[in-house]
Amino acid sequence: MGIAFPWLPDAISYLMIIFINLKLSPEISFIIGYAILPFFVLCWLLAFMNLYYEEKQNLILIIFILPIIIFEIIFFYLLFTDSSLIGTFVGPFQIRWTLFMEIYLFIFIIIVILTGVLFVQQSFKSNNPEIRLKGKFLLVAFISFTTASIIEAMFHLEPITVVITRIILISSSIEFYIGFILPKWMRNLFSSLSSQI
Repeated sequence: MGIAFPWLPDAISYLMIIFINLKLSPEISFIIGYAILPFFVLCWLLAFMNLYYEEKQNLILIIFILPIIIFEIIFFYLLFTDSSLIGTFVGPFQIRWTLFMEIYLFIFIIIVILTGVLFVQQSFKSNNPEIRLKGKFLLVAFISFTTASIIEAMFHLEPITVVITRIILISSSIEFYIGFILPKWMRNLFSSLSSQI
C-alpha cells in the first residue's frame, strides 16, 4: 500500500475536479504523496531484513534512518520556503521534479527493485510450487512498478504516456496482490492447469 502513496494525491484531485472543480494544492499533494513515503520504505526494509539479514538489522536501519531524517528536514524546508523547489505541476496530474526529488525518487526505486529481486530470488529456491508461483508474479510486479516509476519520475510525459504508465502501475498492484496473497480461486486455477499439462 505504501508504494502507491505517490499516486494518492492524483486520485483525490481527480475526484475533487469531478465534484467541485478544484484540485489539491501542490503543497498538500507533496505532503500526502511524498512526505510519508520514507516511512513505508523503512517498513519494507524492516520486513525484508527480518527475513534475510536479521543479524545486521540495526546497522542497516541506522544507515537508512539518517538519510531519511535528512531528506524529511530538507523536504519540509523547501516545501514551506518555496514548493517549486520540490517540483511544479505541468498538468493536473503531471509533476516536473527538481533534481533534489529526482535523486530521491531514483534512490527509492533502486531500493525497491534491489530488495524486491532478492526477495523473489529466495522464493525461487523453495520446494513449494505455490511459493515459486508467487515469486514469478512478484518478479513481474517489481519490474512493472520500477519501469513505470522511472518513466514517470524522470521524464516529462504526454497525456497518452501518462495513461500508459498508470495502466502499468495498476497492473503491478494486481501482480503484487497475486504474488503476496495468491487468492484461492487463482491457486486452484493454476493447480488444474498444471495437472492437465
